[in-house]
Amino acid sequence: MYRIINSVPPEAEEYVRYQLASTISWVIVQRFIRMEKNGFRVPLLSVMRGTQQIKGIIRDKKLHQLENTMHTSKNEGMYTTERYLKEYLDTRKQFYNPGVYFKPSEETIQDTPFYTSIIFDHDLVEKVFPRHCCQAFRKRIRREKWLITAN
Repeated sequence: MYRIINSVPPEAEEYVRYQLASTISWVIVQRFIRMEKNGFRVPLLSVMRGTQQIKGIIRDKKLHQLENTMHTSKNEGMYTTERYLKEYLDTRKQFYNPGVYFKPSEETIQDTPFYTSIIFDHDLVEKVFPRHCCQAFRKRIRREKWLITAN
């Protein structure tokens, strides 16, 4: 919210706040964090619903109260990032690896032409990044199996 409102000139700030308050429905902010217990990244969310209270806070230029309102509006489906991490991600026992569940089928792989890039082609990586240079990058490529092959 701060970025949106502060990105306009000061004389237009009040207009933007009123427009934003009148049109806001839901705001979902997502960033990915690595969970050590499962070995891959998961989304860390912040969820805010455009209730009358939230709209009033935006209109009245009291953005510093948004996080407290989100804490108290738990029953309306709002989450701060801290609460989402503590109450949802940390308590969850099992996560499903998206690399397994969103993997293309064998038919799709066979019907799709294979494209390569410098990031995924080990031979090109060897040519572009000699052994003495970027050793950590080369190890990461091998460790994370960035090589994609087609049958």
